[in-house]
Amino acid sequence: MRDDYIFVHLESIVNLIYSRGITANDFLKGVLQIPTNILLLNREVSDDLTIDNHTFLNEINGAKKVSEYLIGNHGPRNWIDFSQRDALSELTPADIANLLYMGAYENS
Repeated sequence: MRDDYIFVHLESIVNLIYSRGITANDFLKGVLQIPTNILLLNREVSDDLTIDNHTFLNEINGAKKVSEYLIGNHGPRNWIDFSQRDALSELTPADIANLLYMGAYENS
């Protein structure tokens, strides 16, 4: 019973949504536009996926690949979407530290 809930928190000032209790399918069915670029904030970086040279985090590009990744059986996922790939190179060390901090929270 403890895990029978849905939690969605919208932080409108920084355009951040934190959710728990919904599946990737629920998310993809509920958004108007599927993200075309995501940066994975998971603890482990996979050599099987593209690694961004600035953040050293995995990135997935293209709505179809993003959908396939989110629906796939990868366990808990922490990610952030972005619109312009060039913007990743503008992230400061403090920005990257914040992303790593956000990615440290795993679903239990």
